[in-house]
Amino acid sequence: MAMYLALLALLLTTASLLSARELFSKRVGSRIVNGQEIDIALVPWQVALRRLDRNRCGGSIYSPNIVITAAHCVSDKKVRQYSVRAGSSNAYEGGQFIAVDSIWLHEHYYRITLENDIAVVRLAEPLELGTLVQPIRLATQSPPNEAPAYVSGWGYTGYLIPDYLHGVDLKIVSYEQCKKYYTPRGLFKDMICALERWKDACWGDCGGPLVSNGELVGIVSWGSDCTKPVKQPGVYANVAYFHDWLLKAIESLETNLTHI
Repeated sequence: MAMYLALLALLLTTASLLSARELFSKRVGSRIVNGQEIDIALVPWQVALRRLDRNRCGGSIYSPNIVITAAHCVSDKKVRQYSVRAGSSNAYEGGQFIAVDSIWLHEHYYRITLENDIAVVRLAEPLELGTLVQPIRLATQSPPNEAPAYVSGWGYTGYLIPDYLHGVDLKIVSYEQCKKYYTPRGLFKDMICALERWKDACWGDCGGPLVSNGELVGIVSWGSDCTKPVKQPGVYANVAYFHDWLLKAIESLETNLTHI
């Protein structure tokens, strides 16, 4: 009888774990799916954005003092809890670890639709630029349909959060094509899409860089359930659309104006 009860408890525990995993897989939002582990030297503009002791999002280096990320990554406004790690493939050790000093959140960010999902972060002290820590140019025009692109980050690769950086090749999907995938939710003009069969960004990659032709063209924002075979494009904040806003926000932060 005791053995039967023990076996029953084990079965119930296993079922509970499977249910939890199934629920988790349905709630996961934005990882590198079917990519590969990469060295930070391949994407030296990439940073890990951390809140307290947890890796929360990614970001892109614009200058020694400025990092660009997604608004939803920092919308809780708890500036003193944030820091970035640059120059390391490992999100939890190595490289340069610097606190965040202030945040410029897009004034019209809307968390329901994720419109204007972009923010600028000023660091408490400048990064030391080098081989593994480099700024990236901002796109002034959106890349054409099927242009090659690359996304990187420390997001989920299954049921685990990797310590090491991953990246994957994608292709840009035109606004008109992407809009067909997201009806009735809607796709807005400030968004850009990318897709490759079985490949995507996922939760934990948010705020990170989508790069095409050596320029930052997108900020990881949202998409369909990336735990399932990828059928819909990932959606990114369109850097070219926000180009003027970014320059103004960066200028404001670099002249020591504060804004959240």
